[in-house]
Amino acid sequence: MEGLTGTMVFFPENLLDWLVGTGQNVFSNNYYGKTSDIGYIIRLLYGGLIYLTITLFYMVYICRKVIRIDKAIGLLLLLSFMVFNYKTDFLTIAPCSRLFFLVYVAIICMEFDSRLIGSEYNRLNS
Repeated sequence: MEGLTGTMVFFPENLLDWLVGTGQNVFSNNYYGKTSDIGYIIRLLYGGLIYLTITLFYMVYICRKVIRIDKAIGLLLLLSFMVFNYKTDFLTIAPCSRLFFLVYVAIICMEFDSRLIGSEYNRLNS
């Protein structure tokens, strides 16, 4: 595991940094001479546990909505988010996050259209 992460895994040094972060993006800025490309570490150091928790709950919320419509795609999106965020800051403007949100919006729109078409069909036939 050391070969995969090397010096990329490190944690805040005091309680305040753990709670609210440092406000530094450690992907591009040094944090006491260290940088990281691990998304979870970047978010933890940028906004602390509060920001990391909000971000994770947001992604779980999105995946839960998709799982209600299509379980396989929802679980695939959740797994993809977990893996992508390990290797990079996934929610930044990046091709993988754009694809993730494109699939999410497409699934939600398809579900909305099917409900709309179904309700219109029922209204016309009654």
